[in-house]
Amino acid sequence: MDKLYGFGNALIDVEVLIEDKDLNYLNIPKGNVKGITSKERDKYLNDFKESIKSYQPGGSIANSIFAFSDNSKESCFACTLGKDEFRERFLEGFSDLTQTIVSDSHKDTGTCFIFITPDGERTMASYLGANEDLSNDLINENILDGCKYIIFDSFSVFTQAGFRTLQFALKKAKKMNKTIFFGLSDSEVIKNNKEKVKWILSREIDFVYGNKTEIETLSNFNFQSPKNIICTNGSEGASFNNFKISAPKIKMVNTNGAGDAFIGTFISNLETLNNEDVLEISVNYASKVCETNGPRLKKNATN
Repeated sequence: MDKLYGFGNALIDVEVLIEDKDLNYLNIPKGNVKGITSKERDKYLNDFKESIKSYQPGGSIANSIFAFSDNSKESCFACTLGKDEFRERFLEGFSDLTQTIVSDSHKDTGTCFIFITPDGERTMASYLGANEDLSNDLINENILDGCKYIIFDSFSVFTQAGFRTLQFALKKAKKMNKTIFFGLSDSEVIKNNKEKVKWILSREIDFVYGNKTEIETLSNFNFQSPKNIICTNGSEGASFNNFKISAPKIKMVNTNGAGDAFIGTFISNLETLNNEDVLEISVNYASKVCETNGPRLKKNATN
């Protein structure tokens, strides 16, 4: 069974429409992400309350799991949530589409501001909150044993607790001979955690994925080369090792969640399509996400 097991950040995405000049106030380079405190979260919610477009469940791995499941495949997502108003909102985003494993935290559920400029580009500010409390309890060995793939990313595993959870998960996944996917997520996160990235790659990860900037950042380090590299390149399309595919022309709304949707669709079709076809169907699915508000399509959009 090509079931997918994922663990990572559970976030409520707060989409905010802004102008480019607002990025100076935020002090975030366009297209990048920065971590914020609970006080900054509250300040942003107040300062931008008139510009908030939506509140939607998000988190990179959660979005990828959703896309995988939307392609009529079974999956499981493990995460940590607070006992607050955002908890149920996040879980409702999966409903009965995906199996979930949840541990509780005394911290608030994580929040990610997705600041969308007029060109559709997204710049992010993330409050991790409960996500800082990832633990080994999220790796259910019985469920993992019934999965073919496991996925995680740098956003979630470079906190102290997250890295310990990663080490535990990799040990189990390797023992069970699972196919492993690792997402680079953000070039600055990679730069700031080089030794951890080096350790992960030394475990012979099956697939490493990221956008063009992230892949180029990784290539600048003298690390062990991944077995397989998947690279997304926005409107230019995507590549898988030596295979490339162009993206269709679309009316861009925003890029939030497009890369996540791409990789979820890629994994769901990996065993049944050739390399070019799996790239094409994944790029097309991600393009549909770019034409919507939010990081996900409606449930069962591919059916």
